[in-house]
Amino acid sequence: MAGMPRPLAGSDGTVSDIRADGVQHYMGISVRETAGAVSVLRIRAGSITGIILDTISLAANESVTTWYGPMGKHCEGDLIEDTVSGAYEGSVFVA
Repeated sequence: MAGMPRPLAGSDGTVSDIRADGVQHYMGISVRETAGAVSVLRIRAGSITGIILDTISLAANESVTTWYGPMGKHCEGDLIEDTVSGAYEGSVFVA
């Protein structure tokens, strides 16, 4: 299953709205810390308090790419970016 990139905003909010057919799969993430300090973010399902699908902790200037293929993680509802601390840039991949 191929993943479509959706940009991270670097702040709390919806990364990817649930598809019209009601199916969404979190396929992975590529993210880089940008401020020279520790950064932590969570990817959640449904809401800012929803189930945590992924937690990414980045050291200063670190980058991480994670892939959950071939089927990904099933996501009920929207895919939510939950910024805990720091600054970062990147994308999540959904199918």
